[in-house]
Amino acid sequence: MGSGGRKPLGQSLVEQGHLSADGLARALEEQRRTGQALREVLLRLELVQEQAILDYYEEQLGIPRMDLTTYVLEPEIVRLVPERIERQYKLVPLFKIGNTLTIAMSDPLDLVALDEVKSATGLEVEVVVSPEPHIREAVDRHRPLGGGLELLVREQGQ
Repeated sequence: MGSGGRKPLGQSLVEQGHLSADGLARALEEQRRTGQALREVLLRLELVQEQAILDYYEEQLGIPRMDLTTYVLEPEIVRLVPERIERQYKLVPLFKIGNTLTIAMSDPLDLVALDEVKSATGLEVEVVVSPEPHIREAVDRHRPLGGGLELLVREQGQ
C-alpha cells in the first residue's frame, strides 16, 4: 500500500464526481479555519456522503471495510478498550489475534486515536473502516449509556 500512487482525499472525490471543485475549495478553507480533518469538514458541511469517503479508504489506501450491523462483538474484546476512547474516537474493538487488536473506525487516519488504543491496550492495532453510525450503534449495543455513568457516580460517591 505504498503512498506513491495515492491521491489525496479531496482530489479523488472530485475526480470521481462525488465533490465539485468549488465544494473542495470551500471545504479546504473551512479546514484551514477550524483545524478539523478534511473528512470531518466534508461530512459536517454535507458536501459528500460518508460512503464515498469509505470507498476512498478502501480503494486508495487498501483499508478493508467491515459491516458492523450483523457483527457480534465479544465482551472480553470490547473490554480491552475503555468506553471513553470508543466514544471519543468513534471506534470499536472487533477481535484479537496474538498481540494485534483489530478495530473498526470511521476515520482510520486518526493517528491520535490509534495511539490511544495502543497505549490503553498495550497491543498493536490493525484497522478496518465502517460508517460512523454503525460504529455508534455497535458501541451503544454493547455499552449502554447508563452503565458507564452509574459506575462513575458510584466511584465519586465513595
